[in-house]
Amino acid sequence: RQEYMGALNSRQNCMNPLRAIVFSEFDNIQGPIVAFQTPENFLSERLADSISDFMIPPPELCNKILSLNTHNMLLVGCACRIEDGKYLRSTLLFSVTFVFPKDFDARRWEGAVMQTAKVLEVAERDSEFLFQHSSKQHVKSILVSIFDQLTCGPSCYVPIDDSNVLSIKLPPFVCDQPAKIQDHEVPVPLADLQRLVQPTWDLTIQHLIPFIDGVRFVKLIAQESNTSLARVKSTVASLVQMKLCALVDIFQFGNFYVCLPGLQRYMSDSALQARNLQFVAKPLGPDVPRVNPRAIYQLYSAFAPGMRVSEVCLQFEELVNLVDIRRLVVFGVIHKFLRRVHQYPVKFSELGPEDTQLAKYLKTHADGTHTCDEICVATNQPMSVVQSVCTAAN
Repeated sequence: RQEYMGALNSRQNCMNPLRAIVFSEFDNIQGPIVAFQTPENFLSERLADSISDFMIPPPELCNKILSLNTHNMLLVGCACRIEDGKYLRSTLLFSVTFVFPKDFDARRWEGAVMQTAKVLEVAERDSEFLFQHSSKQHVKSILVSIFDQLTCGPSCYVPIDDSNVLSIKLPPFVCDQPAKIQDHEVPVPLADLQRLVQPTWDLTIQHLIPFIDGVRFVKLIAQESNTSLARVKSTVASLVQMKLCALVDIFQFGNFYVCLPGLQRYMSDSALQARNLQFVAKPLGPDVPRVNPRAIYQLYSAFAPGMRVSEVCLQFEELVNLVDIRRLVVFGVIHKFLRRVHQYPVKFSELGPEDTQLAKYLKTHADGTHTCDEICVATNQPMSVVQSVCTAAN
């Protein structure tokens, strides 16, 4: 994760997409206007007039993220509406808009836009920050601080007034293509999701994070969280895009894995060894000897064609007692030390007249293109049952 975050910061410094930040308001004489923006004069008065309905939208679109592609730029904004008798027309309307290149994927920035608008709204409700002319002039310097910090890195910390502070932390970079999520795949967190989650994140993500533990597969997460399978897949795809999760197979002691040439870099990378030991070592007492990188290398090297995980465990029984074998395999798959060897059932003969879900499914799916994992999850049958039925049919 440290390697990834370092690369992420470097990429953001070189390719930051934020072009401008704009604060708009409804003036009771002029109508919607751009009150402050940074850089200065980024949006011309003529352009601002042409998108005034976006800057100050109707009431039903307030407190929502709005996007507009126009004039070779993408505008992502959030408008706030405060009703109070002290305001002329009894309403204060304003919005915050972040500007990006046209067609840019700004999903990871939406929380920052919403958060900026909401902090200003809270400051207004607390101390009339926008209503009073003297404090309202600080908005310009606030926008400059936000812009400067977010163009240099993925976070910013900007005091608003004596009681309110704007603290933004962008989620990691979103890759271009969404992952295609399968029912039987297991999402493995690559970071502490409970610590990273923010109130502005999608509610489905917040609800599902406790169920994403590196053990449950996608269909099981949907069942145990009482969430539709489509929403779970969409959430997992988003986390994979943000490099917060990786996808692995369901771990079973009957699985086959083979060692890959990528294991060679393990013995020469001390940082990788440290992360591996932290992830796979069991928390044992002070008198129990600790596992070392050479022993871990020996374990990974034992995965050979035709060797089940259970057979590796029996061969290195004392060593396996010092590690979590599931986490060892997961780490190896994610870092390309190991590769899962799948089994693809092929129906060479008729399966018989059994009117069972498994038999019906195998008649159409035992064609050499579907793995045993996929068939087990689709039919809710254990691997041993699927294998025995396929063996009997052949």
